[in-house]
Amino acid sequence: MADGPFNSGCISCFGLVYIISVSLFFSSFEILNPNKIGIAKDTMTNKLTEDIIYFEGHYFLGLTKKFEEYPARSIEMDLQNIDATSSDNSQTVIDVSVQYKLVPDEIFQLYSKFSSSYQSYYESQVREVVIKEAQNWATSPDFYVNRVDIGKAMRSTLKGIFNTSHAELVGFQLRSVDLPIRLEESIRDTIVAAQLTTTTTIQQKATLKRTEAANVEAEADAEIEEIDATATATGTLIKAEATAAYTRKVTKARADALLYTARAMNLSKAEMFELLWQQTVASNPSYSKVSVGFEDTSMADNLITTSI
Repeated sequence: MADGPFNSGCISCFGLVYIISVSLFFSSFEILNPNKIGIAKDTMTNKLTEDIIYFEGHYFLGLTKKFEEYPARSIEMDLQNIDATSSDNSQTVIDVSVQYKLVPDEIFQLYSKFSSSYQSYYESQVREVVIKEAQNWATSPDFYVNRVDIGKAMRSTLKGIFNTSHAELVGFQLRSVDLPIRLEESIRDTIVAAQLTTTTTIQQKATLKRTEAANVEAEADAEIEEIDATATATGTLIKAEATAAYTRKVTKARADALLYTARAMNLSKAEMFELLWQQTVASNPSYSKVSVGFEDTSMADNLITTSI
């Protein structure tokens, strides 16, 4: 019976130790969330676990170690109302956006150089580049018509800075340039004048094209008329040749028929000509009197009647 309280106390102590041990064991695990990279740091000594870079997951680090976390994805930075001066000493207000990404293999160098204040460093570098680059361009007309080139120049400079500062420049946008009202009005008038000049040039070219088209159409009409005239002349010639050929064929056919008749009737040459004369007078009495020597057609009619 004397051992009862002692045994109960031992069991209670063991249970307490077990609970504490389990708690300490699970407290030694750290979770690294998605889209994060980390390095382990001892909170007692502030020393890093060298050469180990952690990505998302569960890790057993120990009781005194915690993660120093950094974004694994691109980081967005919007800077507004950056006061700058152009090469012609005009005040401008510029807005830009920057996207950059930390280099995982250089996280230890980043921590040694900036600890957790890297964002303020990059922001100051962007502001400095924008201000310096603005001094290389004139507000009229560069900041109005050459903004793409200005943005490219700023991006090129920033790319070198990020590459040497343990990060990678992903994107850069020159979002807004606010110019003095007086200058904007002057630039607007210049652009309008240039547009009017361009419009006039286009209209002149259009008129020239229409004139050229009219000339081409006139030349085409002339060629068509020439082709029609040639076709008409060719058709007339073909028709005349066909008529002549037809006349020759008819004449030859009549001669062949007369010769055949003369041979069949055993006519002499004089009789054959007399037959030809009778046929001619019979078919054309009013036109044959001169050929045969009559003053009128009455004798020819009597002769034809007698012959028939």
